[in-house]
Amino acid sequence: MSDYPRADEEYFESERKHKKTEEEERVQQLDFFAQTLPSFTDKLAHLGALSEVADVYLGDYHRAEGNTPQERLLNLFDQNEAWVELAQQGLRQCLLRDDLPSVKDIIDLDLKGQRYTLAAPCLAAMDLLHADNPTARQSLPEKTLGIVAAFRLIHPNATPAWFTQLVVSHPELIARVLGQIIPAQLAAKKENVSSLYALAHDLAYADIAMRIVPTLLQAFTRKASKLQLSSLRSLILALMANVDAASQRELIAHKIAHTTDVAQHVYWLTAGMLMAPELYLAPTQAYLGRSQARISHLAEFIREHNERGQRVIELPIPTLVFLIGLLGSTSNPRLVEQSGWVTPQMEMGRYVQNLIAQLGAHPEDAAGQGLDALLAQVGLHAWEDVVRQALYAQRVTRRKALFQPATVSQVCATLGNLAPANAADLWALTVDHLEQLIQEIRHGSSNDYGQYWAGDKPQLEDECRDALLSDLRKHLTPLGIAAESEGRYADAKRADIKVIATPHHIPIEIKREPHPDLWTAIREQLVAKYGRESASDGYGIYLVFWFTGQLKAAASDGGAKPKTPQELQQRLANVVPEALKHKIAVLVIDCSKPSAPESQKKVKP
Repeated sequence: MSDYPRADEEYFESERKHKKTEEEERVQQLDFFAQTLPSFTDKLAHLGALSEVADVYLGDYHRAEGNTPQERLLNLFDQNEAWVELAQQGLRQCLLRDDLPSVKDIIDLDLKGQRYTLAAPCLAAMDLLHADNPTARQSLPEKTLGIVAAFRLIHPNATPAWFTQLVVSHPELIARVLGQIIPAQLAAKKENVSSLYALAHDLAYADIAMRIVPTLLQAFTRKASKLQLSSLRSLILALMANVDAASQRELIAHKIAHTTDVAQHVYWLTAGMLMAPELYLAPTQAYLGRSQARISHLAEFIREHNERGQRVIELPIPTLVFLIGLLGSTSNPRLVEQSGWVTPQMEMGRYVQNLIAQLGAHPEDAAGQGLDALLAQVGLHAWEDVVRQALYAQRVTRRKALFQPATVSQVCATLGNLAPANAADLWALTVDHLEQLIQEIRHGSSNDYGQYWAGDKPQLEDECRDALLSDLRKHLTPLGIAAESEGRYADAKRADIKVIATPHHIPIEIKREPHPDLWTAIREQLVAKYGRESASDGYGIYLVFWFTGQLKAAASDGGAKPKTPQELQQRLANVVPEALKHKIAVLVIDCSKPSAPESQKKVKP
């Protein structure tokens, strides 16, 4: 207990000494400015004082207090406004000094890890000049503008208004300065090379990038370090964003032909695939193979390409499918919605999600085929729900694109119970006649259910199909509508029956109650394979024969096995995707044998 007062005394004594030291330093600082500020009226002002004043003005000094340059200078000079005037006058004089370094001198000193003392004063002078007159920079010699541009480009901090205007008004000047800075920093393998991000992503630098990026890429080293590879990615992205297509293709082709470094070769192939997929998709796939190292280089390039500000590139269907399959296996949609710090995995997940959405927005049949193929890829299991949603969206998009309003003659024909005007009419008509047949099979006086039995055993599926097809034709033929068995559909698969009213087709998929795919055939066969044909416009019919209720497949909805054909029909209908419920009909034909009393009742005279 007795140690605490002593500890407090030591702490307060330390605070008193620290405060006294600060006061002494403050007095010394004011004495220093009292002696040096008079020299600020001359072009050769004291460099140390100029540098300290400029750092405070720009807010780079650790003790600089205040929200504006004026406030910070007043606090520095103990509210002495006359000193503030002298300081500002001295800063303005910096741009007129005879000892300003050249751009090359600034670069050389930077490569040694040093900075000119005049850097901050010159930047502060430009800020003051702009505050006095936003167009005053036009009166400065181009050599002086190049010097202050080099100071700013090599040591970027905040982006002052004068520099933003200089980038727009003097792109050729900035290009010349960067054309000296960037090669020197690349050769020195600097981690942060000046303005590469701006060249790739800032629209204000478009003119500058167009002027210097091709030359920088032509001269890029054939063997690059890891730091240099990062710079190369930015330069290629700048090329893709700002240089004309002809020059892009010429440089890409040259680099692919002459670059042996693996990472660089992948970058150039990826750029080619994005800009000219018809030329470079196949070579990219061949070069990547199954090499995880090469795939990682592609993923890194893609991730940086996808950063904010980069121009969105519309990719063809084969390229979308390839990239989704390649990058989707290394990302997860669950990470996309997470909040907080954005990780590379989250960025890649969002990119893959965007690619899937692009594929789902394509009306071409090839997009649906591509999405089907992605569903079959083992490595994309995490994306299954996203891909399925895109598949449904794609079918809606395709139907809208293919939709053609019925002509007056088609409407009249439909109203007259003649030829269907579209796939929807043909589907509705077929469903209506099938429902009539179902009633006849179950309740007709001729016991039509018997033709679906072979003694005490149900007929095989093909025999059931043929019997139903024979009866269905009797209904449809008079209307000029054909019905065929095993019509060929997408992916060389077959629907059991195809109803045809040229040019429209409606697929009918048939299953018997014990079939192992009873609960999955709607989604995996009727919807995924047959329903995407343009002639069917997404319409289809799923028909099940019920005999004894001995279902073998477990219900996909998690419930117990249905006890009646009506229950089976209702639960199968619930399996149909929500977006397709108005296009997929589910019908169950009750072919069960009636009880003996009921049978006797039917044949009683």
